[in-house]
Amino acid sequence: MEGIAEWGLDELKKVCPTYYERGSPQYEEHTKPWSTAADRHPMLVVVPKNLTTLQKVVKALSGSILDFAIRGTGTGSSSAYDAVVSMQGFKSFEFNPLTEIATVGAGLTWGEVDKLVEIHAPGYGAVGARCPWVGVAGCALVGGISWLSLEHGLVSDPQNLIDAQVVLQDGRVVWAQEDGEEDLMWALRGGGGNFGVVSALKIHLKCVSSKIFSALITVPYSSLAETSKAVAAMHRRPEDPKVAMFVANQGPGMGQSAQVRQALLGLSGFPAQWNSAEAR
Repeated sequence: MEGIAEWGLDELKKVCPTYYERGSPQYEEHTKPWSTAADRHPMLVVVPKNLTTLQKVVKALSGSILDFAIRGTGTGSSSAYDAVVSMQGFKSFEFNPLTEIATVGAGLTWGEVDKLVEIHAPGYGAVGARCPWVGVAGCALVGGISWLSLEHGLVSDPQNLIDAQVVLQDGRVVWAQEDGEEDLMWALRGGGGNFGVVSALKIHLKCVSSKIFSALITVPYSSLAETSKAVAAMHRRPEDPKVAMFVANQGPGMGQSAQVRQALLGLSGFPAQWNSAEAR
């Protein structure tokens, strides 16, 4: 089996000229997942730089016995024993002001999207992940919670995620919604991976204020349950959909010395009736 796997990896190198093996300086950059416990230390990582190469890679992998995974930005746990496909070559961005739709590459993080929106679509904002280092594709494929979700819904909801470009198992490329792949588009809205390789997304941008108030509030750990119920109640009866809040149960990280546990409240919003003095 090892010989067959090595032959498959050699074939993969032929269709994708940009690849890294164990020991390469770039290897860890393209393979390390957020959860190190999930790192399977793949034998090879390929980095397709265009759609044609990605098609060849997907077709080659689908016809092999190789254990492989698709990696966007590494926030999740995507890893494999044989090969990883890094999507870091797909960082395109286009904005159509008439439709208010941005077409974003699957290798971008939401932080990168926010910066590109600020440059190319000032006055707009993306319904994207709360953390800037989270990848656009992985976030959208699992639903995605945004600071704007109370007003606009999940990242993957139809009013936000308009379409997805997908490379299918046989190497064909489709825009799921545009090309009538309704079942595929439905599955992509929170169903995770394994339906194909998403190479780009069309997202509808929202008009947002340039003034945003945010805060981090620390409360005693003993009040975690009461605080969580209060935040949940607030979300059930929002007085202002532009205000978002979440609760984090903060404790010592792995390898850190013991410390008192605490609950954190994250607050963000840009309600029209607030001004800086009132916020303080």
